[in-house]
Amino acid sequence: MIKESDVAEGVGELINTEFHLWDQLHIIFGWEDGSLYDPNINEIHVPYSFIEKVKARFVVVDYDNTGVGREDAIMNAFMYALFHEVAYSYVHV
Repeated sequence: MIKESDVAEGVGELINTEFHLWDQLHIIFGWEDGSLYDPNINEIHVPYSFIEKVKARFVVVDYDNTGVGREDAIMNAFMYALFHEVAYSYVHV
């Protein structure tokens, strides 16, 4: 789902054009912990299990009845998490 989406690429482009970080920020997918920002190596770690947990939450709350597609909602939550971690990196600088 992440690979088919342009969310990560779009967030990366926005970070590169709008945020002025001192060092390059890396977003790593498939990590075991997270989502989290590691200030020691300037990386955001996003485990695939994070997306699976978000998917499961949207099924439990019957999100399909809101009028927003579940995949869109999942990608919005994913984008929120990325920006949340980017904020940590920005504050850390």
